Amino acid sequence: MRTSLTKAYRLLGKHLKEIAGFGGPSMDDFRLELAELNLLGRAFGPLDYARALEKHFCIRIEIEDFPDVRLENARREAMREGTLAEVFYAEERGEALVLVRESLRMRPWPAYDLALYHELSHVAARHPERIKDGDGLGRLANGGRFLAGASKLVRPATAGGGKREDREELREKVYEPEAKRRARWLVLASTYPNFFEKDGANRLS
Repeated sequence: MRTSLTKAYRLLGKHLKEIAGFGGPSMDDFRLELAELNLLGRAFGPLDYARALEKHFCIRIEIEDFPDVRLENARREAMREGTLAEVFYAEERGEALVLVRESLRMRPWPAYDLALYHELSHVAARHPERIKDGDGLGRLANGGRFLAGASKLVRPATAGGGKREDREELREKVYEPEAKRRARWLVLASTYPNFFEKDGANRLS
């Protein structure tokens, strides 16, 4: 029993440190972002966050469930194996598409929201991402409602070019950890609207 409690406290401490932003963007910066998006102190969901980003960046963001439960194996490969959600962006058209696996809706909360917030965090942080071939993202016959011309939506290349290995390392060591942290903050902020007010945030500092 004592061992279980110790492990639980350690895990809680780890999560609290991640939420507090050690080794990443500060909580003050995140609080300011929420204020700029008019979401600070308000209950909101992933769709509300996407709409706020649309207004802030003057772009269009579509969120679509990828029907991985109902599609045959060939079409499931339109998303990378093991990927829960992906964001695709066409800068010249100012359009972003977030695909999230439909099967996440069957998992306990907040799995679905967390996956959406993770990809939307890449948009919010303006993370340059590796290029993703969008040929498999056209409208699907079996219930797909993807954007017209979605095959042209790609992940923008890392600014300044560079070797693929370097871009991958930057993505894995910088972009992904930040998006993960932001997503957890967003779940917390959307569930407990007053948490990121000054006094609440100071409880973790």
